[in-house]
Amino acid sequence: MERCGFCFFANMKVNTELPVPNSHNQSREMINMEKNEKELLKSYEKGEWQRVRDFNGKKKKYMEYAGNTLKKDKRLNIRISSKYLEGIQRAAIREGIPYQTLVSSIIHKFVLNH
Repeated sequence: MERCGFCFFANMKVNTELPVPNSHNQSREMINMEKNEKELLKSYEKGEWQRVRDFNGKKKKYMEYAGNTLKKDKRLNIRISSKYLEGIQRAAIREGIPYQTLVSSIIHKFVLNH
């Protein structure tokens, strides 16, 4: 595995064990790749990606953004109807996440859009 110089995130890696074609015209087997992975690979192979200038500076900035976004330093206690809570819990089960995470996500999206 090699680090990808095109990525903002430090832990993003490129799997060099995939079969690499000799030319762009040669087909590549994409067995066991998710749809989004295939789209990223095709985009990269078309030359649509650009190198990030000042990679280390950008990486530091975006890591700080992520840290601030994920920081949970306040508690919120609210009273809501059991009907709403049950609906939120059902939606969280469908999404496969804890209901508190879903509520936090809903609040986050609301704040960003207003």
